[in-house]
Amino acid sequence: MVELIAAERLQALARDDKWYLSCGDGIVWAPTFPQWLHCPGFWDEAYIYHHAFAPLFTVALVGADGQEIPLTRVSTKWRPDNAFKLGERYSR
Repeated sequence: MVELIAAERLQALARDDKWYLSCGDGIVWAPTFPQWLHCPGFWDEAYIYHHAFAPLFTVALVGADGQEIPLTRVSTKWRPDNAFKLGERYSR
């Protein structure tokens, strides 16, 4: 019962206009002016104890011909417990 109530509360907090991540211990990915939200991965800067790092993590699909397969974000879903997790789908 308690798990169901927690899941309902988290679902109530779900948003599609947020993109930040944080572990709460000096590490945060919350770019002020994100330029790469449409691409898979974390291309914009992250801050680790007030030091900027970019790109943090990137993903690219490459075809047999060596060319990038372009990807487009279809949707995003943010929740406090799984921010930027599954809800982000890409298609050709």
